[in-house]
Amino acid sequence: STTSANIIFNNNGTGQTNDLSISNFPAWFMTDCAGTVNGKLGTNGNWVFADPRTTQTGTYDVFLNNVAGWENPHAYVYPVGGAGSPAWPGTTMTLVTGTNYKITLSASPVCIIFNNNGSSQTNNLSTSNPGGTWNNNTNVWTPNCVPSAAPTLSASPSTVISGNTATLSATGCAGTVCWYGSMTGGAVLGTGNSFITPTLTTNTTYYADCASSASCISTSRSSVSVTVSTCNSSNISLTGGIDDITSGIVKYETDGTITATNKIIGSNAIVKYDSKKSITLNAGFEIRASGGNVFQAYIDGCGNQ
Repeated sequence: STTSANIIFNNNGTGQTNDLSISNFPAWFMTDCAGTVNGKLGTNGNWVFADPRTTQTGTYDVFLNNVAGWENPHAYVYPVGGAGSPAWPGTTMTLVTGTNYKITLSASPVCIIFNNNGSSQTNNLSTSNPGGTWNNNTNVWTPNCVPSAAPTLSASPSTVISGNTATLSATGCAGTVCWYGSMTGGAVLGTGNSFITPTLTTNTTYYADCASSASCISTSRSSVSVTVSTCNSSNISLTGGIDDITSGIVKYETDGTITATNKIIGSNAIVKYDSKKSITLNAGFEIRASGGNVFQAYIDGCGNQ
């Protein structure tokens, strides 16, 4: 129930691990392979962040981040229990880029010792599906990146009065949601499953991705748009000949009243009158439905339609 914890695993008070700490969940502690013979608990081990009970099918990659600067990184890979172990120091690892070396495995979990062609070496480590990266300086496993899908976004309300804010929500992200003002690049505006926009004066689109770790981020961003209404609190008077509407999508919105003598006389126009107090259609007001025009009137005020 916490974001981090200190823990000691023990055999009912006898054999025990070192003092451990964990801040990434869920996690499994894999005791060193040399310390699990006959069920005895090893004093050392490493955390893994994918269920080690899952049987790996096909192949998967395990990486060594050679921060310690070994000249010739090797991986000594052997099955749990040690039967059929290869000759020491194992297989030469393949340089991928920078300090990162790789070995491709076909069974999970297995035991592995990273070493510098037989000299400097790690403890007897345990790996699990779907692999990961061992840092030979910090002695920590980092799980391989399996990017999450971009989250599903919504805005409440989706239409706001100019000068107000909207609350954006994200679902479907197993990690951390990061919010942006652009589809690619740009600064992070906020993190978390909800984000309150600054005050808005124009229609604005926001974007978000899902990060399961600092370096494992969804390959795309999803988007959500907030429409800004030019609604005001003053009364609106629409006059025939001046405010006649001939086409397009037109909306008059106010927290005051609307009085109209104008005409909707074009074709395929969509017109909304939205008042918090009253709408009065006086003599002279006209809508020609034969042109495919649509007229809607609402008594509910700004930002609701």
